[in-house]
Amino acid sequence: MNSNKEKNGFHQLINENLNLNIFFKVLINYIRLIVKFPLLLNIKNKSILEGSKINFWHLIKNDLYDSYIGYTSVQNLFWIELFDELLKKMPYQEKGFYTQENQGWEKALIIAWKKYNHGDLHGINNGFIRFWDTRFFEDKRTLEDTDRFRNPLPDKVILTDRTSLNYYLEYGYNEANIIKAETIRYFDIINKINQKKINDKIKSSKIKILILGDYVLNSTHKMLLCLESINSEKFEWQIKSHPACIINVNNYKKIQLKDRTNENLTQIISEFNLVIAPAATFAVFEAYLANIDVTVFLDREELNISPLRGFENINFVYDKKSLKKMLDFQMNRKKPNNKNIFWYDENLEEWKKIFK
Repeated sequence: MNSNKEKNGFHQLINENLNLNIFFKVLINYIRLIVKFPLLLNIKNKSILEGSKINFWHLIKNDLYDSYIGYTSVQNLFWIELFDELLKKMPYQEKGFYTQENQGWEKALIIAWKKYNHGDLHGINNGFIRFWDTRFFEDKRTLEDTDRFRNPLPDKVILTDRTSLNYYLEYGYNEANIIKAETIRYFDIINKINQKKINDKIKSSKIKILILGDYVLNSTHKMLLCLESINSEKFEWQIKSHPACIINVNNYKKIQLKDRTNENLTQIISEFNLVIAPAATFAVFEAYLANIDVTVFLDREELNISPLRGFENINFVYDKKSLKKMLDFQMNRKKPNNKNIFWYDENLEEWKKIFK
């Protein structure tokens, strides 16, 4: 990674800082947690909803055990010591940037960064916040807390879309600490749209459909079984699997699937009339931004956690009947309108201001 530092920058793996001193610090702190853990079990009485008999303990206890004395606990203790060691040795940094997902390692980074008095630390949310993703939503009292043990937060948060900005403001984040910048994740697809490089009509005798896989096999499998049951000669089926869950097209004999897994979605999306994907698949955003018709397949046993929930002209189907109905009327549907969700400037002027 560091063979061409001038072009690619200098990279370092955080575990390079691991040593015996850190190992023994983690061991001692882990023993302390085990000793104090019985005191934490008093929270069991706090998990009963006031004025009712509803008890949430059985929903949180496994995560609590794991976070306090399990694998996650040990992992977080290592993050704390590793970042402390790294930021202590590092010369003063005027600005810092990290991808914000509110994981445990991020809290360790923030604490160490501020402990050793470095400059402004920026959390970059370069995607799109889904309405159900509680990692990004804090209690307003937590955001306003000034206690020394308050929740570690970056100095600035960089957002690239209007929906995420509205969520942050609604949940009490200080607007002065939020910076708007152009999307990098969806820059190429929006750039193609603005340059009119995506065709409004695809000349083909068949309706070309791209199936996007989910990282959970069961969701994709149920969707493919439904598609098998309504296979038709007027459709041309192609699939791009999630990289963490590769689909073997040979397992679905009733439908002829062309595998496009190893190709870049941005490069191939313009070839299709329609995209079909399970609810949790985030890749549907690229199709939506490219003004391609999008259909989301929902298992009736799951919640609708699609990132496109609430968006106009998105079709949701549940079974063979609703899927067949959608395909029969697909060509008459209105094209989606991406509503300029993300901020875009081909010259990246906002990013240039940030890096000044």
